[in-house]
Amino acid sequence: MPKRLNEQVVWLNNFANQVDDVAAELNLDAAGVKADALWLVFVQGAWRAAQRSFSKASTAYLAELHEGRDDTVDNPLPVAMLPEPPPGVVAVRFGAMRRITKFVQEVKQAPGYTTVLGVRLRIIGSDYVPEHAAPEVSLGRMDGAERPGVNIYFTKFGHYAVAVESRRGAEEPWEPVTICTDSPYLDERPLRVPGQPEMREYRLRFWDRGVTNGEFSNVSRIAVGT
Repeated sequence: MPKRLNEQVVWLNNFANQVDDVAAELNLDAAGVKADALWLVFVQGAWRAAQRSFSKASTAYLAELHEGRDDTVDNPLPVAMLPEPPPGVVAVRFGAMRRITKFVQEVKQAPGYTTVLGVRLRIIGSDYVPEHAAPEVSLGRMDGAERPGVNIYFTKFGHYAVAVESRRGAEEPWEPVTICTDSPYLDERPLRVPGQPEMREYRLRFWDRGVTNGEFSNVSRIAVGT
């Protein structure tokens, strides 16, 4: 967890965006901690910034009141213009960060937890790890865009990059997709038949100094265009 409040806002915003999908994979209930994170994002972000701006305006007004020119007639007091929470963001009980920390421990202890999920939530560093034979992979759909896409989340365990391969159906040959250094990679290839959903499979290997190495990851599958 970052120490500075403004950096925590970035961490909490990512946590709120990712926690539903990660919790679903681990059969955990994330509704409460997502509400905690969203409220912390609002209070530590927009609300705190408005408070600080009002504090500066108040200090400037007091200085002018003491020593300013006396040839102005109307000198209204500054008014705090505090923002309203975004739709769906509500106040939560005290102890929000404590509850998020407890949930992070539940995630790490849950059956099925992988470092890929940890990197998505940013609860471990992306360069974490001892020796691994293959990358770890998870997939997420990008719905609602101009064309459907697949987010490929991976942990490369200190290697320079990963080589991504894919196929559309178990009977088809694997084909190279990309060499990628940063997770996630967004696969935006169009559907083979426009408007017709398809099942895609992905597997990854490490890539260093121009060559692939290590073993292939487990095959990950996802329906696209549904």
